Amino acid sequence: MKGKICLVICMLLVPLSYSIDDGVPIIKDIKAEPSKQVQGENVNISCQVIDDDLLDVRVIIQFPNGTCLNESMQKGKTSFYYNNTYMDTGFYTYYIWAVDENSNSNASLPSIFEIIEDDIPPHTIVNITGLEGTNEWYRSQVVVQLSAEDIGVGIYAIFYQVGAMFWRAYDGPFIIESEGKHLLSYYAVDKKWNEEQINSTEIKIDETPPFTNYKIKGNMSNGWYIDEARVILNGSDTLSGINKTFYKIDEEEWQVYTDTLVIDETGKHEIRFYSVDMAGNVEEEKIITLKVDRISPNIIIEKPREGYLYIANTEIVPVATGNTIVIGNINVKAYAYDEEGIEKVEFYFDGVLKKVDEKEPYSWMCSEKTVGSHVIKAIAYDKAGNNSEDEIKCFLINIV
Repeated sequence: MKGKICLVICMLLVPLSYSIDDGVPIIKDIKAEPSKQVQGENVNISCQVIDDDLLDVRVIIQFPNGTCLNESMQKGKTSFYYNNTYMDTGFYTYYIWAVDENSNSNASLPSIFEIIEDDIPPHTIVNITGLEGTNEWYRSQVVVQLSAEDIGVGIYAIFYQVGAMFWRAYDGPFIIESEGKHLLSYYAVDKKWNEEQINSTEIKIDETPPFTNYKIKGNMSNGWYIDEARVILNGSDTLSGINKTFYKIDEEEWQVYTDTLVIDETGKHEIRFYSVDMAGNVEEEKIITLKVDRISPNIIIEKPREGYLYIANTEIVPVATGNTIVIGNINVKAYAYDEEGIEKVEFYFDGVLKKVDEKEPYSWMCSEKTVGSHVIKAIAYDKAGNNSEDEIKCFLINIV
């Protein structure tokens, strides 16, 4: 009975025209949206009013406690509206009053909407900014910003925790600098003490590029690999872990490393490599060089020639029997060649080393005092220590 009396009083506060003029404003399509709303959220009351000389449109709202609100409505493109929030729970009674410039007025029948208690917890939104890597890693420090939404009465506070630190009330964006994995926990509370469940997200930071070790296996001589070189690459990363290791040999295309590299082609080789971690950090390119020589040098004894007669170091005539005959001293000459270079040539007389020559032309003056058959041998060594030999049998006469 009290509510009805208050509503009547509210209606009496608005001047009514009792004109029988047909020009009174026509009020229609009255609605409150939504008709049931949570505390603190908007209720939009709207209607259409038809009149050629309309002066004012007002809404009169009776609260559950009996108080009244009398406000002008805003004019939209096709209707009038009044948008407001309400904290008291219960039923609200309202009606529309309109008046034109001729003081003709009209009032609608009462309508109602309901405000219900806010028992819905808020929802927190996390925004993380930083240099984004791959696989949900960041490659820089990050800035964390928290915001919360609430359907009803509004947000009281947001609380958060990083790792094992104490819970804190959020008061603005904060920075996480250190590398590693950080567990961010958070929740919000609204003004009705509705508490959100604790949520969490993992923030992963890795700013450090990976590191690739290498190992080379093989038989080496004088800095050269004399069979094949086996290169083993091993990438490591203490945070996000290794994603891939890339390599290229000489002018070949870059490839993904999957197994030991076997370098068996003679020559000098350049191997480039680097690794990429799971966060997308790229290691600075590294270069190693290695030398492989699997080919023995070539060597030929050019003097004396097989099947010729030599007197006093001079080639005279071919010998009909095909034997090589040397009378007097003779300057033994050898031709040696290797793509990677000749280290030395050794000359032997009947298995006894007589000279080591390290420069071209390779030669040795044989002045052995003897009469009889002998073997002259030349052994060439390349830079890797590979060797090959040539020998010639000759009948030597040298007694002077």
